[in-house]
Amino acid sequence: MNRKQVSKRLGLLLVVALLLLALPHGGSAQATGTVTYWTYFTDKWDLEQKFLADFKKARPNITVQAQLIPPDQLQQKTVTAFASKTAPDLWNTAPTFYYEFVQRGDLENLTPYITRDKTGLGTFFPNILTDLAVPPGSGNYYALPRNYVVSLLYYNKNVFDKAGIGYPDESWDWNKLLDVAKKLTLRNADGTVAQFGFVSSPWHTMLDPLILANGGRVLSDDQKSCRLTDPVAVKTIQFMVDMIQRDKVSPNPTQLKEYIVESPDAFKAGKVAMFITGSWAITSMREIKSFDWDVAMVPKGSAKRVIYGGPDTIVMSSSTKNKSGAWELLKYLTMQTPVSWYAAGMGLVPSVQKTATAKEWLSSTPPAHTQVMLDSATFMVGGFTPHWLEWQTAKRNTLNEAFFGQKPVAAAAREACAAIDKILQAK
Repeated sequence: MNRKQVSKRLGLLLVVALLLLALPHGGSAQATGTVTYWTYFTDKWDLEQKFLADFKKARPNITVQAQLIPPDQLQQKTVTAFASKTAPDLWNTAPTFYYEFVQRGDLENLTPYITRDKTGLGTFFPNILTDLAVPPGSGNYYALPRNYVVSLLYYNKNVFDKAGIGYPDESWDWNKLLDVAKKLTLRNADGTVAQFGFVSSPWHTMLDPLILANGGRVLSDDQKSCRLTDPVAVKTIQFMVDMIQRDKVSPNPTQLKEYIVESPDAFKAGKVAMFITGSWAITSMREIKSFDWDVAMVPKGSAKRVIYGGPDTIVMSSSTKNKSGAWELLKYLTMQTPVSWYAAGMGLVPSVQKTATAKEWLSSTPPAHTQVMLDSATFMVGGFTPHWLEWQTAKRNTLNEAFFGQKPVAAAAREACAAIDKILQAK
């Protein structure tokens, strides 16, 4: 180890030591008082209240004031709460917003608490923690994961059976997917499409990981500039656009006017044979009564396999007055949530390995191949940055012109990069 590395390590140890001195003494034994907690899991609210009642039994000196906030309101409501100095002690957040909270200094650094209590981070799937380290690779955490979501290839088993085609498996690459999509695209006598083989789009659940899987990049390594104009990225975008414009195996939004391309509705209605979106759609997919369906791993690219995914987390406000109580509840929520909480909806994969491999969760069907969600974690990449949602929206809006056939891919990629760079470099 050279002098620079030694100096850097000593500096990090000093920071942790100073933070430890600033912690409330006594740990869990002295945790008392009230903890406010906001959650956006609307479909699990009843289960959450029962779980919090169990926490009260285990920690009778801590009172939890929990509030359910609709997921499309939580981000703005939290920002507003910080501005008015009424922020909750704990709340759910996703990595799509996490870095912005860290950047503003809104989150408590959990590393000293983890060090003091010797909290076993090995209980979590390793890949899930990757997106939470700030700076990347530092082992410095402002959140702990409660669950994760991952992209899946959903497919209509009845359609495959009727065509005599084997179900998707781990051997599939994107060329195989395209070949099967062609066979599963069915047309009426007048030439209109009765059933599409697949749904192609510029969404982050599909396009971004495929660019990476083909050996390309979406952003530069320092996350300061867009790389969608690089040859590999342009070629990958062209492949996805060709599914719509040349191969005609995928609809564009105007062909399925009553559906949103990223939503599962077209798949649920039997309009498409295969569809890629996050595991969060499983709860909605379970409403399907007209056909059997299952999930498979997202196909591999020409260089490797990359799958979109990331954790939902619990974070602590840096302004909380009850750090001890908040930390105890944060640990409880992230490390002791019962398997029944996850099995109720299935779309949220337990971040704790022991819970994720429990029979109650793995045997909750459909889908039949629940294990795919665990196996996919190895290949999971989120690509999250500050202002991720903002630049992703700009990317999607500009690339949509190519997917609609209104502009060449190279031109759309240039416009996308111009819009993305403006966002990344202004922050």
